Amino acid sequence: MYHPGVGSSDSVVDKFTGGLFGVGLDQAIREVYNFICTNYVDGDDIILIGFSRGAFTARSVADMIATVGLLTPSGLDHFYAIFEDYENMGESDRDPSLFLDPKVPPYNGEKGAARANWEMDRKSQYERWLSKNGLTRRTYEDANGVHEINIKAVGFSNTQVSDRVENAFHALSLDEPRFAFRPALWEKLEGNKTNLRQLLVIMAPAEATTAVGESQDMSGQIRYPTSRLQTWSGTTIRHPGTFMRTDPETNQDTDQPLLNTNERIHSSVRVRLACQGLAMDDDGVWDCKALATADDGSGLWKLERGSGLNASEADSVKDGKTRKLDLDAEGDVLKPYPVQKEDSQWKWVLASKHPNAFPLAGVLPEEPLTGYWERKLLALTAGNPDVWRWAEENPPFGLI
Repeated sequence: MYHPGVGSSDSVVDKFTGGLFGVGLDQAIREVYNFICTNYVDGDDIILIGFSRGAFTARSVADMIATVGLLTPSGLDHFYAIFEDYENMGESDRDPSLFLDPKVPPYNGEKGAARANWEMDRKSQYERWLSKNGLTRRTYEDANGVHEINIKAVGFSNTQVSDRVENAFHALSLDEPRFAFRPALWEKLEGNKTNLRQLLVIMAPAEATTAVGESQDMSGQIRYPTSRLQTWSGTTIRHPGTFMRTDPETNQDTDQPLLNTNERIHSSVRVRLACQGLAMDDDGVWDCKALATADDGSGLWKLERGSGLNASEADSVKDGKTRKLDLDAEGDVLKPYPVQKEDSQWKWVLASKHPNAFPLAGVLPEEPLTGYWERKLLALTAGNPDVWRWAEENPPFGLI
């Protein structure tokens, strides 16, 4: 199923209200979730992919499936009441008697991780009540036994990724300056087995829109961070590895860091720095302040040789092979870009103690270049001289 994002229609009103304020987002979530409930066939893989505001829709639908399962026909009769309960599951001031299940745990002043666990307990209790009353289902049965209905992958309302999601992938721009467009990173609470990757890439707002065929007029409005409408709330530089939990009541950062975010840096960041590529809108040489410079002007992350991956992942990519090896047609002269086992052995290490940096995030690994199509594209675009190979042999001066 394809669902157009809010603010993407030809209507001028929709482009303004949906594009600027996200009007219609709830409706998009309801429509996608309802479609999955109605059309799911036992054994189907659920894979959700979203771009920009569509990414928020995708992750919200994933969270709703993880929270209430897939509603049965009887459950769909109560869809709007269940959706309202879902939206207010984390609201501390909502009277429990207003929920379909009035026995959801009341709020007792929990903060930080305790509050996150309170919300998870509430969701679990609510889902059990729905199941008991035949309003939802979490499993299906076939000749091989009983299986859980899980979400195979999400490529993007809360920041805790559910352990019912098998794979969660999130690409974030290092160069997004608008404060109002702050990203909502996922975190994994203890015991969560989701394969979570959050990749920091060089992607200015204009590059993000034109990459998917956006019109020049639309990308022009987004390209310039000085646009009055889009900078009403100011601009900022966001530093990887230092994101904090947000208070759901005030939408302000707390003093508690996000846990287990598994942030990675794409190799193109190092390549662009080494080759002294241009900044957004060609405004001078790109210096990647998000990584290299703290708000007080001191050094933040520095580049070092060596793998930042854990032992099991490092072992799985040590031969430099792509994840898919059998897709080349016979006689295809364009092979994936050759990467040796000693390549991409880079990591970003915390240069000094940052007040917001969580101790376990003292290293940001460079993501291994093992994607089949990524290597195919690099083979097409590396150029002559080969910029990727040159950057591998000539790391960026002053950052190592």
